[in-house]
Amino acid sequence: MKNNNPGCVLHVTEALGGGVLYAVAQLVNSQVEHGWVVVLAHSIRSDTPSGAELDKIFSSQVTRVVIPMVTVPDLRQDFRAVFSIWRLVRRLNPTIVHLHSSKAGVVGRLAGALAGCRQRLFYTPHGYAFLRQDVSIIKRKLFLLFERIATLAGGSIIACSLSEAEMARQRVFAQRVQLVENAVSPKVSKIISSGDRRLRVVTVGRISPQKAPQRFRAVAERFSPCDADFVWIGDGELKSELMMTAPGRSVSITGWIGREDVQEALLAADVFLLLSRWEGLPLSLIEAQLIGLPCIVSDIDGCREVVIDGVTGFICRSDEEVVSALQLLVDDPILRVKMGQAARQYSTKRFSLDDMVEKTFDAYGVDKRSALENGSLASG
Repeated sequence: MKNNNPGCVLHVTEALGGGVLYAVAQLVNSQVEHGWVVVLAHSIRSDTPSGAELDKIFSSQVTRVVIPMVTVPDLRQDFRAVFSIWRLVRRLNPTIVHLHSSKAGVVGRLAGALAGCRQRLFYTPHGYAFLRQDVSIIKRKLFLLFERIATLAGGSIIACSLSEAEMARQRVFAQRVQLVENAVSPKVSKIISSGDRRLRVVTVGRISPQKAPQRFRAVAERFSPCDADFVWIGDGELKSELMMTAPGRSVSITGWIGREDVQEALLAADVFLLLSRWEGLPLSLIEAQLIGLPCIVSDIDGCREVVIDGVTGFICRSDEEVVSALQLLVDDPILRVKMGQAARQYSTKRFSLDDMVEKTFDAYGVDKRSALENGSLASG
């Protein structure tokens, strides 16, 4: 192949919705700001925003290319995806190829190896597919096998959380693993509520098996409408299940809304509730803490890494613990304020977007400031 295209990063993702969308958008927009040429190759799924919405989310300097990829294993479709990515890599010859989500991680590493750029391949799982609890054990073992096979194609893993890095080493048997935690950069912080209205409990995400909407609904049903309003920011295939609350109780569903509207909804909230069954390192949770909300979360990897139990929120092993923790915050506005302030202070120090971008370039082995000068990989 010819010399690398100076300062070009090719990002490839099958998933372009929810947390992956936000994580990728922050990274590529920041890379453009540092003078890099950025191409984003992605598929179209039911949760992928419209082209007009994507135009608002991504910088106008980011070139988007649609490549057909499917979530489920499909030899014919996967072969087409490998060929499409291979052809794109050969045409662009980028300095870096950064793959996001499990499917792109597998087909992208295969394509990159065939294109002769093993040393330029980087992969961020954003939550491994073999962690899914909504598929059979056989499928989970198959997903793990795919991940192990893909490591043979070369490249490095850039894990978004400590638990993801540990899984990469201990379960996937990856040799080259680096940790770059997710981060967000909200522009405002929460204004302390006057306490003259009902408590507002919110969550953000796709209404899907991962986010356990049935648990959210069950918790909402334990509280009187006089005590708290429950709001789900997002949409998804399990929306009808979320709406099946007991008589006299309800959960408000906003549907998909823009990032600014999500932030406004968080600013109007009092408690953030995330009862997921599995996670990578949830951006919605980081953002809620940065804004200054006390958070109640499931006792799972990813969530445990963001919340300090009893300080910035509560980590709960059961619905009963969730109800008890939420009741405590309902009854004690001073505790809500104290935890919210602690959450913002802690998260501001730990989850810096500038640090994330800097560490990503370090993981690539390039100097972010030399993009237009040489764009070549640092030695080693």
